Amino acid sequence: MGMITKAKGAPRGDGSSSGGGVKYVCNVCSNDITATGLHNLHHDPRTHAYQVIEPHSIPIFDDGWGADEELLLLEGAEQYGLGSWADIADHIGGYREKDEVRDHYIATYVNSSDFPLPERASPGDKRLSDSIPREEFQARKKRRIEERKDAIAETATLPSVPSKPTSSVPSCHEVAGYMPGRLEFESEYFNEAEEAVQHMQFSPDEGYNPATGELDPETQLKVCVMNIYNDRLTCRTDRKRFIIGHKLLDYKKNVAVEKRRTKEQQALLLKAKPFARIMSHPDFESLAGDLEKEQNLRQAIAQLQDWRRMRISTLAAGE
Repeated sequence: MGMITKAKGAPRGDGSSSGGGVKYVCNVCSNDITATGLHNLHHDPRTHAYQVIEPHSIPIFDDGWGADEELLLLEGAEQYGLGSWADIADHIGGYREKDEVRDHYIATYVNSSDFPLPERASPGDKRLSDSIPREEFQARKKRRIEERKDAIAETATLPSVPSKPTSSVPSCHEVAGYMPGRLEFESEYFNEAEEAVQHMQFSPDEGYNPATGELDPETQLKVCVMNIYNDRLTCRTDRKRFIIGHKLLDYKKNVAVEKRRTKEQQALLLKAKPFARIMSHPDFESLAGDLEKEQNLRQAIAQLQDWRRMRISTLAAGE
């Protein structure tokens, strides 16, 4: 008999209601289950036997965390990696905060006396789940979600207090070390370049040999050092122009845009980044957008070709 379980990577919502989108998968053929009973070549809800497995929303390791949340925590840690607590908290849902998720993981799984297993990991240990009735636990969870909803709503309605202009010092901006009032960084590219020329002197009565019409060796060395210094200043200016021109100083905005990209889009953009050095920011954005469109079209064509080999003739049957 098949089972219907939560699809891995399905939308999570706020923990109090089921959102839209695909949420369940048939364990007989690994196809998505929908309320309308759609079927395709591999999945037929009229003939596939199944049973619905209810999520275990009871505490097993901690009196404030249900078993379903524990599973989502481990699934999120596997998917996003330990340390990405904000992504893991969003994966769990239920208005869990990143610090709360991190502290719970460390306390339950890392600081356990039975490490690497958590305490109460024995299948027969039901003391915690038996001590808290399911109805009481669900009521506490609903109350916690409502309180955090109200706190978020109150924060959103508070009037914004105008802040005083920030000073042009390294600690007052998104990128540490950047001073926009001076268009300088606290630590510049080739930051020690000035050390080679800071004590160099050129006297008007030395350096030029009137008999030969050439510079003496010491002056030639000084000129060579100055040329190297000028080249480093040029490199420093080019890099500064690139950083400012491509808006890399908008750190928070760039991080937010990066998080919205898929892994495939991030890998594609990483390969295209070397071209940004010879392109303006609008041109590079246009190039990146065109590359993403090309990648999406290639994936769509490959999907259609797979459906054709499987003798699927309509989009509805393929989906």
